[in-house]
Amino acid sequence: MAEILPGPKDAVAPELLGRLAARYPGLGTIRRILRNATSANSLGCLFATSLGEFFLKGLSPSKRLPAELLQEHRIVQHLCRHNFPTPPILANAAGETLTQESGYFWTIYHAAAGEDRYCHSSVFAPFDALAEVHSAGATLARFHLALSDLPALPPRPFQGIVARYELAWAEDLHQEIAGLLANRPPAWDFLVNSPDFIEALRLFDRLREGLPDRRSRMILAHGLIHGDWIKRNLFFKDNEVSAVIDIELCNWAPLAYDLALAISAAAFPWQSLLAGEPPRLADAAVMQAGYESVRKLSPAEAQSLPVLLATCRFEFHLALLALAAERGDLAQAAWYWEGQLSMLRWWQRKLGC
Repeated sequence: MAEILPGPKDAVAPELLGRLAARYPGLGTIRRILRNATSANSLGCLFATSLGEFFLKGLSPSKRLPAELLQEHRIVQHLCRHNFPTPPILANAAGETLTQESGYFWTIYHAAAGEDRYCHSSVFAPFDALAEVHSAGATLARFHLALSDLPALPPRPFQGIVARYELAWAEDLHQEIAGLLANRPPAWDFLVNSPDFIEALRLFDRLREGLPDRRSRMILAHGLIHGDWIKRNLFFKDNEVSAVIDIELCNWAPLAYDLALAISAAAFPWQSLLAGEPPRLADAAVMQAGYESVRKLSPAEAQSLPVLLATCRFEFHLALLALAAERGDLAQAAWYWEGQLSMLRWWQRKLGC
């Protein structure tokens, strides 16, 4: 194998990439590392070979179980069979999609098609064009439809970063959160010592009263959701989504919750609102219109959407807060908590509840 030209600061060293590549007969000769990256959950490396560009993703066994990763691979393969634009996974010489090396589990994907134009953008920054927003909404609906014939999965437990919508159905919200964090004392201590904790519970309780039938969550259509439909996970050609990546937070949940997460993350003007600037409110309506151009919301889903928008990130931010508290980063935990409180307070004023 020829010497691999290193790229930016190496999250994945050339020597490691070379050892992994030797186990994949369909890669060709590796030429260069194009980009290395680390995140809270994974290592990533974009690299070029004689046959094209590929992406290597590594996850620690302490964070993800092999069975979970293989389930994700099956979902990706199902999407590819339905011609949904997500990068296919390569199999190694043993015909397996998951490879263990140097203490990590590794997956190699074909590089995503199109332009990674938002790779350095904030999660909450707006799209550049409303046409992109519309395409993002329509593509999310196609994602849901492509997975509609897969059987239900058990909801993921509350660990790591998780996209789920379980607290909205809790009989006693305080007791439910205490149960979720029973084995995570740094996060629970942070919350109960926060002067705003009881206020947040009251706000969430008040907002979730707008769900059409609190006794039956299945009034909202459930299915496999993406859970992280943010700009950094979407690639574009012109103003159309050309590829979708990273289903790591895929879960079984209300489909309209996934739309609410997408709107709240990438099509709602939180930065403008927090800065006291006039918000560009059209983005949220355009994303919903894009979604409904492919999959029409049911009356119950349409009625629930404002409540979902107001409450969808509560559990998500609790998970992020718990991770920060467990690292001892109380400033980061406070940042997540203050952001969530700002959202709840803003929605209370907007919905008048």
